[in-house]
Amino acid sequence: MSRGVSWWRCGLLGSFVLLTSTGVKFLRVLVVGATPEFGWGDAALFAACMFALGFACGLVGWAGLGLSRRFGPVGDAMVGVAVTAVFFLGCMLAFAPDMLGPKWTSGGRPMFGLAVLIGLVCGPWFGRDLRREIGS
Repeated sequence: MSRGVSWWRCGLLGSFVLLTSTGVKFLRVLVVGATPEFGWGDAALFAACMFALGFACGLVGWAGLGLSRRFGPVGDAMVGVAVTAVFFLGCMLAFAPDMLGPKWTSGGRPMFGLAVLIGLVCGPWFGRDLRREIGS
């Protein structure tokens, strides 16, 4: 887009943010050791899933840079909603697929409502700083 902001850098930034925020659980398994309900293979799968999900969220953020630049805080809110919706959808697909089916009304719909609320608040909150760093 501008000044060398590429899709893969945004994807890696999203992966880094998500891996560091969820890395505590992974580190606990590495330090304490595997438990019967959460083994080494599960830890590696969890880390890979978080990397992929963070990368997807970073790509959505990169794709929304034009909205953010054009509409300022309103664009940041739209991008924030899209990023959180992708994150919550990815989590549901990976860890609780029944929330998209039989538990939609009791679980999936409220989670997407929460995603919209979080995106509306966090999009402008973080978007302003990201736009400044990117040089928009």
